[in-house]
Amino acid sequence: NCLGAVNTDPEVRMNATFTGLDPLPGRLAVVSQSGAVGLVLAEQASAAGVGLSSFVSVGNKLDVSSNDLLCFFERDERTSVIALYLESLGNPRKFARIARRVGEHKPIVALKAGRTSAGARGAHSHTAAAATPEVTLSALLRSAGVIKVDRLEELLDVSAILLAAPLPGGRRVALVGNSGGPLILAADACEAEGLIVPEFGGATKDALREILVAEAAVGNPVDLTAGGVATSLENALEIVVHDDAIDAIILVTTDLPELSANDARTTVTRMAARSDKSIIACILGGDPRLSSYDTGVVAEVPSPERVASALAHVC
Repeated sequence: NCLGAVNTDPEVRMNATFTGLDPLPGRLAVVSQSGAVGLVLAEQASAAGVGLSSFVSVGNKLDVSSNDLLCFFERDERTSVIALYLESLGNPRKFARIARRVGEHKPIVALKAGRTSAGARGAHSHTAAAATPEVTLSALLRSAGVIKVDRLEELLDVSAILLAAPLPGGRRVALVGNSGGPLILAADACEAEGLIVPEFGGATKDALREILVAEAAVGNPVDLTAGGVATSLENALEIVVHDDAIDAIILVTTDLPELSANDARTTVTRMAARSDKSIIACILGGDPRLSSYDTGVVAEVPSPERVASALAHVC
């Protein structure tokens, strides 16, 4: 009762599904108890430029379980992050033991469905999954070191950040962009998710004032204003990255005449390649198909709220 399996290894190149699924090769392993959910997740990953090492639909888990697959991906050199959509845990103690071991080296992100009474009824009829109380499930996943998410888009957003960015050393976030409204939304979302958006110290503010126009905001968020160009963006990022009071940077830019979406992507990619801090991009507007963007270097998340939620889960 499953959709099948895909292995993108060039030495294997197996697509044993009955759909047109054709994922990009990469380092994310996707395991889904629902074929449809897995299909959507794999397609969204390709659209976001996130490649898969393998895709496995497990259905009723009659003979191959998510525990078995965790053991396989633990040894699979092509897999760096594991994303799970589950309707049942099977043997919870065994899952916790395996996940704790695997997660020390390869992050595991899990979306567990059937947490409500209505969802549990659906899961039981879908894959014969037994209901697990939400408080029990949360405690189990937390104790096993699994990153628990609540929405399908979070499964991909968190995985993309884990694949592309260094792990942040803490929850202190700098926001940099060229438009005040999206930056304010990002600041609100960050604090709502438990992230910290601290005001910069005097040295960082002074350095930013030297390179930006007088109208720019330099306190955090850093607003280059609509006149900001790629050079000023790169210089601002360079200053913020070297602030020891910051653990991660979220870039929130809007496609404008002075700073196009493609220029922002090129700039942040170049900056991330020489930084040891997490830099996540949120590029609003523009056509990603016109970009030479390297999504393997920088994770891009499509809205300020989703960036904040995903980064909080990673922290």
